[in-house]
Amino acid sequence: MSSVAFISDIHGNLPALRSTLEKIDALGVEKIVCLGDIVGFYSMINECIEILQKRKIFCLKGNHDHALAFDGGVISRSKTCTRILKQQLSEIKPEYLNWLKGLNSKAEFDFSFGHTTLVHGGLEDPVDEYLHDIPMDYFESRKLKSKYFLYGHTHLPQMAKFRGVTAVNPGSVGQPRDKDPRSSFCIIGDDGVQFFRVEYDFNEIEQDMKNKGYEAYIYEILRKGTKIE
Repeated sequence: MSSVAFISDIHGNLPALRSTLEKIDALGVEKIVCLGDIVGFYSMINECIEILQKRKIFCLKGNHDHALAFDGGVISRSKTCTRILKQQLSEIKPEYLNWLKGLNSKAEFDFSFGHTTLVHGGLEDPVDEYLHDIPMDYFESRKLKSKYFLYGHTHLPQMAKFRGVTAVNPGSVGQPRDKDPRSSFCIIGDDGVQFFRVEYDFNEIEQDMKNKGYEAYIYEILRKGTKIE
């Protein structure tokens, strides 16, 4: 397998996911991997899960996915996230909720470009560890043997090289936070890592959010590419 596309943090943003997958298809990538957080924040969670299932895209479990599937939608550090997830708990199809429950929090693959470890968060907590600034001894002290380490959760596209390990965050499909509102993903192949940005229709997700009673501040930040404050 010569190239793999990595996506993360879709958060129920269907038009962002759709445009991202169209771009990936145009690039002729053989496999797509999702690093988690399929639900949360935005309103089209059922549609996103349907696409991921139909396309047999390998998915990990993110912290929003875990909270929805196992914790009644509660994320203790955020009243906004909890309020959204509790609404989504009433909206998600039962079979999709069961699917979320079956997702793994960590995976390893032997790709043609090297052994790769996948998580949503980090090695200490695969679901909910934030890796903004990775210490130089992070992988060595944890005896990681992989050539690549892929993670999400921060919504920021990043790449850093350590002794024997290349750490890559593809950024967020559904809610970028680096002041670039376009969806972000990456492709890794024999030639290394490439990052891509994709424009999508903000109006579609905004209108669906309005129709379902979501508060405006949750979707207004999409056009800015920033975090909800």
